[in-house]
Amino acid sequence: MITTGLNLAEGLPDGLPRFKDHVPLDPFALRPMARLAIYMRSLRPDELQATVEGRELYDDTRSLTGVQPQQSEIATNRLRRDSVIEALNLYMALFLPDFSTDELDQLAEAEDQSEHIRAAIDAAWQRYLATAEGQPDAAGFRVYLEATPDEDECRTYINGLHGLFAEIRIMGVTPAEMAASKQHLLSPITPSNMGRDQLEQTIDLETAG
Repeated sequence: MITTGLNLAEGLPDGLPRFKDHVPLDPFALRPMARLAIYMRSLRPDELQATVEGRELYDDTRSLTGVQPQQSEIATNRLRRDSVIEALNLYMALFLPDFSTDELDQLAEAEDQSEHIRAAIDAAWQRYLATAEGQPDAAGFRVYLEATPDEDECRTYINGLHGLFAEIRIMGVTPAEMAASKQHLLSPITPSNMGRDQLEQTIDLETAG
């Protein structure tokens, strides 16, 4: 688990803050937030002072098009710290279940479970197609998963992804940043005969939880 002592996206403290000439970037040198397609930067001293003094509510949101997400980094004070911690924990539980935070320097080498997740969704989707009446869709797939005890593995992954995306939204990302994160996380786990939009709809249905 990520602990609260790792200074993730830490906002300004209550009361009179102690000024620093640098706000830390990501919690570890390996930038785990990049695994969510979220790229963070520290506030410049002038931005930090303006925020503290109330002269300016700093907002680094952009309306750029045609750029990679890493070209539009998120300021560390714009995201909710507790949600950043929770989102990283949810991500690790899904994609890096065997990773130990006692060895943070090995995060880049942790075994990613994306292929296993994709295979589990693919197998469940194939079984759903074999039993579906009418046009197969995300709603029907969710009903199938909820009604079929043998699909516990896929159902767990879908619910886990639902929770992860919900937490990323709570962080305070913009719709464009949310879309970039979904694209990054879902592309490697989407079965070829399903389509990413279909998978995203399955995950985002209100029945997921």
